[in-house]
Amino acid sequence: MLEPDFLLEAKDVGSLFHKSERLPVYYVVEKLLPSESNWKMFKGTLVNNFLDKYLFDDEVNFEAAFDEFITENLITSYSLREYLTQIKEEIRTIHIPRIKAALPALKGKNDEFTVTTEPTFYSAMFGITGRLDILQSSVTDPKRKNVLELKSGKVPNFGVWKQEEMQVTAYNLLMQSNFGNDRRGDSSIFYSAAQSNPVRNVPVMTTKSIEFLTGRNEIFLMLYLLKQNDDRVFSRLLQFSPTGLPEFILKNIARFKTVFEAASPLEQKYYRASVSFLINELFDSKISANDNEGGDSSFASLWRQQPLIKEESQFSLIRGLEFDNYDEQRDLYFFRRTKKVVARFREKT
Repeated sequence: MLEPDFLLEAKDVGSLFHKSERLPVYYVVEKLLPSESNWKMFKGTLVNNFLDKYLFDDEVNFEAAFDEFITENLITSYSLREYLTQIKEEIRTIHIPRIKAALPALKGKNDEFTVTTEPTFYSAMFGITGRLDILQSSVTDPKRKNVLELKSGKVPNFGVWKQEEMQVTAYNLLMQSNFGNDRRGDSSIFYSAAQSNPVRNVPVMTTKSIEFLTGRNEIFLMLYLLKQNDDRVFSRLLQFSPTGLPEFILKNIARFKTVFEAASPLEQKYYRASVSFLINELFDSKISANDNEGGDSSFASLWRQQPLIKEESQFSLIRGLEFDNYDEQRDLYFFRRTKKVVARFREKT
């Protein structure tokens, strides 16, 4: 693995796969373009929220829940206000019935699984991180962990989309890294708009894992070259002319090329220097080179830094905690401190 301490998002890495191709150049193009609100993506977020509701609440008031989700996302909701009626109707008539029908499979029968929604894992072995939609942990078999990923968009006629297959492959790698090579379990994609066979299996395969990790390494190389402001990156970007890809991808590529090539040489130089600066900041936040006397404050310091340094220099580690009580209503755990030492944690009073 190339710099496995540099964690890349599983979903982001999955996005570079299209049919039988890997497109690391398009990954860069997508990251360099400004993000825009998309009503289909917002609908996916709301469908995910409804799935969480139905998993843990037998009686869900659709109208109240929809209004609650809209209130929690007021800015996005307002920017997409002309689509809200369509979003609401599609969720009510298409996605909710399929979620209800799939609940036995999603929850597990006879309480055989503990269901956790949106748990986050990272792997310093494979250099990835990811947040699962659903993790089923067997009550009787500690090594059995099932992964389920929700997708609310277009449904393939058979099987699963390549991007989504690679995303779930990454989740299987996270399970392997966190629970060991003897982890057992299924991995599936739940298509909430599918008229038939909504839960589709994504088998664990070594060849798929290698394919995914190859893509992950290619992305890291592209980011590293951007960090160095390397001419080869922008040369590849401007020469990138794929065919047979979805229209939105081709439009994004053309959009980037048009704006960049219309800029003056000085503007292009300034833009490239700015991108290089931002990527350097990204690298520093993920794998800081400053590790003198415990000065590493990057995310990777979670596993790279010695506990003694965390405790005595960074004050980011608390020892001597004893369990006090659990507030079931608020789902909060409370602990007592038995050692009064300096730490960068606030104590509730």
